[in-house]
Amino acid sequence: MSGSTNKLLGLICLVFLYSHNVWGQADTIILGKGNNANIIVSMSDEVVEGSASQTTSNSGFLPNENKASRFLSQATLGYNYADIEMVTQQGIEDWLESQLAMERGEYLLQSVRDYVTFAEEKLGESVNSSDRMWKYAWWQYQMGNSDLVRQRVALALSEIIVVSEISNFNGNGYALADFYDLFDTNCSNFHELNH
Repeated sequence: MSGSTNKLLGLICLVFLYSHNVWGQADTIILGKGNNANIIVSMSDEVVEGSASQTTSNSGFLPNENKASRFLSQATLGYNYADIEMVTQQGIEDWLESQLAMERGEYLLQSVRDYVTFAEEKLGESVNSSDRMWKYAWWQYQMGNSDLVRQRVALALSEIIVVSEISNFNGNGYALADFYDLFDTNCSNFHELNH
């Protein structure tokens, strides 16, 4: 894949993330984000022990479970309570960084090949790589991998740069999987553009 295609995919990812409020604005100096050098906070009535210090520390900015759940519903295709807890503990920015640093899971093209091989062994005859095999591979990937942000961005890209199953690719699971693998492989390039 050429460098210009990678840059285009990265740009599309950036547009998606900014338009869906998934990626936040770049930090400036903000009280409460750990910029608490030479600041003393006191309260006349310490309701919760240590709550005064949270006013200027980064811990005051960690999302609660409702905010984490709302964020995950926008940034992923699905999540569980453990994911909510992770975002609550790490914070949105750190969680996104860890997601974007994840290695890519299996390739859909290889999964389609595996399904076809399995079917041929069981049936004892040649099997077409139908779009059914592609759907099996796609669903298995979505349900079995923990790279939640990559999955969401890849789906968004596939809705922008569309190749329909009702086209010349109809009945060709290899072509559909290979095309979608381009999104899964390159959708985190926008992360590299920001660093």
